[in-house]
Amino acid sequence: AQHVPGTTVTLVPLEGMEPAQDFSGFGNAQAQASILVAELPAEARAQLVPLFEDLNVAKGAFVTQGVIVETLDTVTTDAGVEAALVRGTQSMGGDTYDKWIALLHGDRTVMITVQAPEAAGLAAEAVDAMIRSVALGDAATVESKLEALPFDVSAVEPFRVVDTIAGSGVLMTAGELDVDPEGSQPMLIVAFQISEPVSVSMQEQAAELLLSQTEGLSDI
Repeated sequence: AQHVPGTTVTLVPLEGMEPAQDFSGFGNAQAQASILVAELPAEARAQLVPLFEDLNVAKGAFVTQGVIVETLDTVTTDAGVEAALVRGTQSMGGDTYDKWIALLHGDRTVMITVQAPEAAGLAAEAVDAMIRSVALGDAATVESKLEALPFDVSAVEPFRVVDTIAGSGVLMTAGELDVDPEGSQPMLIVAFQISEPVSVSMQEQAAELLLSQTEGLSDI
C-alpha cells in the first residue's frame, strides 16, 4: 500500500504503476495509463452522490465529459467503506480508453479515476481489487498539500490558499468562505499543465483560446 502525498488516500496501485510527479496518483507513461486521485470538500458529497446512484443518471452526467458509461457498481473496501464505481470508455486523440471513476467519502469527498488504452486490456477485476485496497485517513494539511505540488506558489493578500486540486493545481480565494457555491468571492486557480508546454511565442494565443473555451463567458 502506498500513500498518495497531499491526500487522505492510501492504496495498492495497479501493477506497473509508479507514483506520479505532476499530479496526485500513479502513472505508467509507456502504457499511457494513470490513476488520478482528486479530493473535494465534504460538502461536495451532496452534489456528487446523485450521479453515482442510478445508471441512467450516470450515463447522462458523464457523457458531457465524453465518457460513455457502461456499468455502475458498488465496491466495499477492506476498511468497510462503500465506493460507487462507474465503468465506461472515452475517446481521446483518436484512441479509445477504458475508464473507471470511483466515489468514496471520508473526511473528504474522494474521486479516483483510472484510465488505460482499450488495447491494453486492463481487467475490471484488477481495478476492483485496487479500490478494495483503498484506506482513507485524516485530511492533509494545506502545507503538506502545497509541498506535494510540482511547482511553488505563494498567496498574496487579499488571496489565501483554500485547497489544492488533484496534486496539480491550487485554489485561492479572497473572502471568509472556503466553500462558495454561489460564486460570490473572487477565485484564483494556478494549475500545472500536464500536456506539452506552450512555447513562449504562443502564450498569448493559448491564453485567449483557453478563455474562449470557458463555459458561461461572453463578450470576451
